[in-house]
Amino acid sequence: MSTVLDRLQESHVDHEILYHPPAYSAQRRAKALKTKGHCVVKCLLLNGPIGLFLGLLPADRKVHFPTLSEAMGGKVILANPDLLNLLLPECEGGVVPPFGSSLGLPMILDDSIGPEESIVVEGCHHMEAIRLRCSDFELLELPRRVQFTQPWLATKAC
Repeated sequence: MSTVLDRLQESHVDHEILYHPPAYSAQRRAKALKTKGHCVVKCLLLNGPIGLFLGLLPADRKVHFPTLSEAMGGKVILANPDLLNLLLPECEGGVVPPFGSSLGLPMILDDSIGPEESIVVEGCHHMEAIRLRCSDFELLELPRRVQFTQPWLATKAC
């Protein structure tokens, strides 16, 4: 995660490192941090017509694959999880930090996340996260905004 932190500091992005008990899902991370699920962003490694890419969405929402496939111009599926270890050897197994530019991966960001919202993203371990403003994240990573999710449950603003 030091590369990510170095990049945030070099770019003068205001952020906060959050340490928490091990959390193996975004919803559990939200609970551990006593934060609403909409404020915690999960990152998925996806495969579609453009190849591998990262999809970012709130913890309280799920991917609607038909909508995403239409937006991306062809079928989109979850990528093989074994690729995570190859792409992210410095990260704990199963962790997908949302900094695709360092991997050369395009990124999409669900449009349900407002630019001025404070978001919590995963670091490189199941016990650390990073809080930053979504607009700062967008300036740093340049994700494409796409509406591609549907709610698990009713949501409230952060």
